[in-house]
Parts: sequence; structure tokens; C-alpha cells
Amino acid sequence: MRKIIEDAGFKNVEFVRVSAQRGVGIDNLREALLRVLVPRVRDVDGPLLMPIDHGFPIKGHGTVTTGTILRGKVAEGDLVEIAPLGLSSRVRSIQTFSQNRNRASAGDRVGINVPEVDHSLITRGNYLCSPKSIASSDCLLVHISKNPIYRGRVTKKMVVSVALGMPVSTGQIIPFQQEQGFRVVMDVVDEVEFDAALVLQHSVAIDTHAKVLLLRTDLPPTQMRIVGSGAITEVPEIIHLHKRKARTGKVQRLRDGDVLVEGLAWSKKAAESLFGFPVRTRNNVDGIIRTSFGTRGVVSVEFEAPVKDNEEVIYERFVEEAYNFGP
Repeated sequence: MRKIIEDAGFKNVEFVRVSAQRGVGIDNLREALLRVLVPRVRDVDGPLLMPIDHGFPIKGHGTVTTGTILRGKVAEGDLVEIAPLGLSSRVRSIQTFSQNRNRASAGDRVGINVPEVDHSLITRGNYLCSPKSIASSDCLLVHISKNPIYRGRVTKKMVVSVALGMPVSTGQIIPFQQEQGFRVVMDVVDEVEFDAALVLQHSVAIDTHAKVLLLRTDLPPTQMRIVGSGAITEVPEIIHLHKRKARTGKVQRLRDGDVLVEGLAWSKKAAESLFGFPVRTRNNVDGIIRTSFGTRGVVSVEFEAPVKDNEEVIYERFVEEAYNFGP
């Protein structure tokens, strides 16, 4: 900023303040700012998307919504939708700072008259959009970068405030990691970046291009409340993740070519269902369950290295679970 001021011909910030009060050199400062500030490219070709600041009635006109158009364009007579309510209306009129206009596009601050929608149903965080152009859901998958100043832990089902562009909802965060093709739930996150599912208390309209911000509003104002931020990776209909479950047995007998292990199954039928699954010992020797032995659930395991008699053997499996907001 100091360089911009100097490029505009001013000596210091205080001089700029005094000059602005006198109306001196404003054109030079404006030109210097425009040389370094690049305006955002406006997407006027995509489907209409406008976060709603307010929805209120005007006598003789019906409901008016106000906001800044983020994407697309709109004209009088267009059919629009209020998401996530699923309510639709034809646009009767458009205004910008009390001036009537026939159409508007991305970047415009507007009031849009949608008379067929009850204003009492509209809340801040709803979107005015092209019909069926934006998803509504109470769950999503995200990739999060943890705030380096946040000193708390990120734990499974921790309650957070989730800001998704304009909408804000209470939600729970469920961190997971990819393992053997499964999304496996983690109890605690230590990594700076991680994947997570967010399950929300109620359904909201989700713009998949919006950034996600996670906050701990239950913390005192003297502590950092921003947990992290990130991007939406998927908006599924329901969250399915896997939980790791372990079963422990022990080496019963060492044989030439294989090892008999008991305690991983309680019947021959249950043992047969484990054929081909990996196991490991407490000393991290990997093995594969090959067949059953007898009728009491004993299995034959081929290990990659020698193991000891009575050594513990661990069989891990992944159980799929559906997640939603709640205990």
C-alpha cells in the first residue's frame, strides 16, 4: 500500500488522508490503485446464483429479495427458485438503488420482485437461483486445512458452526482417511490437512464452488474459534463411512508351512468367511488366512516371517456405517 501511495505522488499515509479531505490528488490515487488491483472476472454465462440478504413484502408488489448476483444473469419474466426451499416464481421487476431495469448480471447489487413466494419463508442464507441449479443437502465431504493458530483438537463428531458461503449451520465433523479403498473414520486428527464428512443439523443450499469455514462458537472470545477452512469435494445423499474393528486370537500350533490360530472365529462357518483376509501379529508380521481347521473356528494362516507360539494375532475388518447429525 505504501508503494501505491508513493506511485500516486503522495509522501505518506497522513498526507493522503489530508489530501483526500481537500479533494486533492484523488484521481492520481484512483489510477494507482487500478494499476495493481485486478477485479474478479464475472461469470455471466453460468446459472443464476444470488445469496439473499433480505426478503420482505412491498405493498402492491409482493415479496422482494435483495442481494448481489454472484453468477449468471436474470431478466424480467425469468423463472427463478428459492433454494433450499424449492419455491419458484416469475421475476416481476428488478431494481438497483431504486432504479428500474430490465435485466441484471453477475456483480450487480439488486432487488428482485418474486411475488409468488411468501416472504415469511425466506431467511438469510437462502439463494435466488436458476431452477434445479444448486444442490440442497444436510451432509457433504470436504478437504480441510487446519488453522495453524487454532490450538484445540479436532475429534470425531465435534460440534462446529459450518459456513458454506452465505448459509451457516450447526454441524458435526467426522474426519476420515483412505485405507484399503475405504473411508475409515478417525477419532482424532493430528494432520494439518485432512478429509472429513460434515453432517448438518438441517438441510441447506450448497454451492459446490463455495469455501467451507469451520468455527467453534462455544469457545470463549479470548481463544481462536476458527478451526479451519477448505473446499467441498462431494455432496452425497447420505454419508457412508467405515469403522475399523479388530478381533484378537493367538497362535495355537506352529506347523511346517502354516500356523494354526484360534480365537478369530467361533465356528467352522465363521472361519470359512475369513479365507483370504490379512492378519498381523503384535510384532507386525503379516499373514493371510488360507483355510479352516476342525469345527471350532481354528484357521490356518501363512505368515511372511516366523512367529512364536501363543503370540497374539489381530484380524481387522471395516464395517460400513451411515452417519447423520446427533449423538
